[in-house]
Amino acid sequence: MRIHSSIFSEKSLVVHQFLEGVPLLDVWQIDLNNGGEGRSLHDLFDLVKGRDDVRALSPAVRFLFWLREAMGKVFRWDDSPENQQISPTSYIHKVDDDLSAQSLADPGTLAGPFRVMYQLENEALGEIINATIHAFAHLSFESTPHGYRAFLAVYAIYTKWWSKYYMALIAPFRAWFVYPNLVRTTQRLWQEAYG
Repeated sequence: MRIHSSIFSEKSLVVHQFLEGVPLLDVWQIDLNNGGEGRSLHDLFDLVKGRDDVRALSPAVRFLFWLREAMGKVFRWDDSPENQQISPTSYIHKVDDDLSAQSLADPGTLAGPFRVMYQLENEALGEIINATIHAFAHLSFESTPHGYRAFLAVYAIYTKWWSKYYMALIAPFRAWFVYPNLVRTTQRLWQEAYG
């Protein structure tokens, strides 16, 4: 379910200082029932590691991802991740030695279309920079009386004059199709593994 940003902002997380001043676009809460004791964000990552995640999504969301990828090729919005150099505007330069030492994944590592900024036991941040947007995806994880709860937060910096119009155009698709389907898929995978 989508939640108000103030609920997320009250949590004690590294991201609040790391991305201070970067606009927070969306926050989604993912309730994960059961799971047993001692689960962490790493367990959530393991559920999707090695899977073809797009195939697990609904046909409408698969079409939206396909359409975005096709438009990216036509308009040359995306660089190949294998050849993408670290941009001077990347927030990787904000990762200090302490945060880098705590990270379970090397900062700067590519993870799909995202570049890892840091990955802690219960919090991780990835960055993507292309011709449309400079964005960040943040995942956090906590225990609840009924299991666990994850939060997906999306931040964005507009890099072109038309970026805000692009984001406004895709906002209904993100809110009505993409994020709800990602939440349901994550919950289903969790129940299959730990329910």
